[in-house]
Amino acid sequence: MNNAPEMQYIELAAELNGQYHEVLRQKQCHFRGGLGGVSLVSLSNKTPELGLPGVNADNASKKIAEIDNLSSPKRATPEKELQSWIINQLLFGKPPDFWEKLNLKFVTSELRIEQDGKKVVNDILALDASGALWVIELKSDRKLDELIKQCIAFSKAIDGHKKLFKNITTLLVTGTSWDESTVKRMIIWPVSTGKPQDRTMQLIKENSIVAVAYSDKYNFEFET
Repeated sequence: MNNAPEMQYIELAAELNGQYHEVLRQKQCHFRGGLGGVSLVSLSNKTPELGLPGVNADNASKKIAEIDNLSSPKRATPEKELQSWIINQLLFGKPPDFWEKLNLKFVTSELRIEQDGKKVVNDILALDASGALWVIELKSDRKLDELIKQCIAFSKAIDGHKKLFKNITTLLVTGTSWDESTVKRMIIWPVSTGKPQDRTMQLIKENSIVAVAYSDKYNFEFET
């Protein structure tokens, strides 16, 4: 057990995910731990990323029973659908090809942390076999400037909280942990309707970002 107080909810979520793995797979949901608490989050395409907060060890099974009562969003949420689909595959299905080619392991998602007086949040955090930590940001449109800004902001937060992220990866990933120095960045966004513009690819290269484009719910390809 990790004695760091900021790890208590992340550790509890990990324990609950292990304890209730099969029913979570059937219900298409998972426990998500953050620095302020634990939520039960839907991975269903009907209620993507909707959740039930305030989870503890005593009410976890009750929260699972309530997950089916969530109402579908009244508007389309393609980014949340993408995020839920990917996480569902990582936890309970077959990871996408791009994920396996990079030898990534899922760490956590929607981790919110304070850096320079501001709250920053990351869509998906992953770790590869070399010990590099991957900041992954998703978009349902090709807003490159926004994606780069998000990647850089969370990379800076990692650098400012190295001990925390070392503890998180050690707890949540079996067999390896963050090497405390290497942070990589990935964006996942829709495939271009034409040839990607030179400026787009130059910005991706300058910011050391791996770009993955998706189509057809969901086929993925690397953009070079």
